[in-house]
Amino acid sequence: MKLLIQHRHSDNEIAGVLTYIYSIIPELETRGNEIQTISTKQDKFRKWLSYIAWADIVHMNSNNLVFAMLCKALGKKIVIKYHYSFYHTTHINYEKMTFGKRLQAELKHTLPKANYPLKWKLYTAVKWM
Repeated sequence: MKLLIQHRHSDNEIAGVLTYIYSIIPELETRGNEIQTISTKQDKFRKWLSYIAWADIVHMNSNNLVFAMLCKALGKKIVIKYHYSFYHTTHINYEKMTFGKRLQAELKHTLPKANYPLKWKLYTAVKWM
């Protein structure tokens, strides 16, 4: 399998994402996979195109919408690995409930408290977008 691993860092950068990527590559290669890495920060658009066209599957390590749309336009499957907590939920443990009830609980959880400063109340609207 040809696997393209995407990230948004420079080669000389110290980043946990790069540490993660370079630690999984040897094991993936021992299992017979061909691996290429690409930086959406550093590499040019033409390289994006050629590497995406080459790959069977793309492992994304950031949420670059343009890159993801390009992968989908070229018919590639994408696996996205988020390296940070971007979504907080009230549902730590599974509770059986309808979709409407779950949505209502999530929205209520995201509402700012009455004593929050205005900037945090506005942040709630940004999260919903």
